[in-house]
Amino acid sequence: MLKTLQRKRTSLPALKPPSLPVLERDCESPPTSLPAPQNRL
Repeated sequence: MLKTLQRKRTSLPALKPPSLPVLERDCESPPTSLPAPQNRL
């Protein structure tokens, strides 16, 4: 269990930094801005 978690952590460092600011921006932005990106997807 610990080994798998450690491997994931080492393979995600590049993906985590960019994803954290995006989530923070979504939380800070009003609910009206959330449906817009979802519709694009």
